[in-house]
Amino acid sequence: MYVYVQSEPGLWTVGFYDPKGFWHPDSDHATQEEAAKRVAWLNGSENYDFGDAAQNPYILTGKELERAERAAK
Repeated sequence: MYVYVQSEPGLWTVGFYDPKGFWHPDSDHATQEEAAKRVAWLNGSENYDFGDAAQNPYILTGKELERAERAAK
Protein backbone atom coordinates (compact mmCIF):
# COMPACT_ATOMS: atom_id res chain seq x y z
CA MET A 1 0.00 0.00 0.00
CA TYR A 2 1.27 3.44 -0.90
CA VAL A 3 1.39 6.09 1.81
CA TYR A 4 2.86 9.55 2.15
CA VAL A 5 4.98 11.25 4.76
CA GLN A 6 6.01 14.81 5.37
CA SER A 7 9.66 14.33 4.57
CA GLU A 8 10.60 17.93 5.35
CA PRO A 9 8.77 21.23 5.78
CA GLY A 10 6.83 21.94 2.60
CA LEU A 11 7.58 18.54 1.03
CA TRP A 12 5.38 15.45 1.03
CA THR A 13 6.84 12.20 -0.28
CA VAL A 14 4.73 9.35 -1.65
CA GLY A 15 6.02 5.80 -1.51
CA PHE A 16 5.71 2.46 0.20
CA TYR A 17 7.54 0.30 2.72
CA ASP A 18 8.46 -3.17 1.52
CA PRO A 19 8.05 -6.19 3.83
CA LYS A 20 11.59 -5.69 5.15
CA GLY A 21 10.83 -2.10 6.13
CA PHE A 22 12.75 -0.36 3.35
CA TRP A 23 11.22 2.84 2.00
CA HIS A 24 10.65 3.08 -1.77
CA PRO A 25 9.80 6.65 -2.79
CA ASP A 26 7.53 7.29 -5.76
CA SER A 27 7.22 11.07 -5.98
CA ASP A 28 7.49 14.37 -4.08
CA HIS A 29 4.75 16.98 -3.78
CA ALA A 30 4.54 20.55 -2.54
CA THR A 31 1.19 20.03 -0.79
CA GLN A 32 -0.39 17.34 1.30
CA GLU A 33 -3.44 17.33 -0.97
CA GLU A 34 -1.32 16.58 -4.07
CA ALA A 35 0.40 13.73 -2.23
CA ALA A 36 -2.94 12.33 -1.03
CA LYS A 37 -4.35 12.41 -4.55
CA ARG A 38 -1.33 10.53 -5.89
CA VAL A 39 -1.56 7.93 -3.12
CA ALA A 40 -5.29 7.44 -3.70
CA TRP A 41 -4.66 6.91 -7.41
CA LEU A 42 -1.74 4.51 -6.82
CA ASN A 43 -3.87 2.50 -4.39
CA GLY A 44 -6.64 2.14 -6.98
CA SER A 45 -9.10 4.78 -5.83
CA GLU A 46 -10.90 6.87 -8.41
CA ASN A 47 -12.12 9.32 -5.78
CA TYR A 48 -10.25 11.64 -3.48
CA ASP A 49 -12.24 13.27 -0.70
CA PHE A 50 -10.60 12.75 2.66
CA GLY A 51 -11.56 16.14 4.05
CA ASP A 52 -9.72 16.44 7.33
CA ALA A 53 -6.11 15.27 6.95
CA ALA A 54 -6.31 13.68 10.41
CA GLN A 55 -8.83 11.19 9.00
CA ASN A 56 -6.71 10.35 5.96
CA PRO A 57 -5.89 6.62 5.99
CA TYR A 58 -2.81 7.04 3.79
CA ILE A 59 -0.64 9.30 5.92
CA LEU A 60 1.77 7.84 8.45
CA THR A 61 1.92 9.84 11.65
CA GLY A 62 2.88 9.38 15.28
CA LYS A 63 3.56 5.79 16.32
CA GLU A 64 3.01 4.40 12.79
CA LEU A 65 5.66 6.73 11.36
CA GLU A 66 8.09 5.98 14.20
CA ARG A 67 7.63 2.23 13.71
CA ALA A 68 8.23 2.50 9.97
CA GLU A 69 11.34 4.65 10.47
CA ARG A 70 12.77 2.18 13.03
CA ALA A 71 12.12 -0.74 10.67
CA ALA A 72 14.00 1.03 7.89
CA LYS A 73 17.20 1.35 9.96
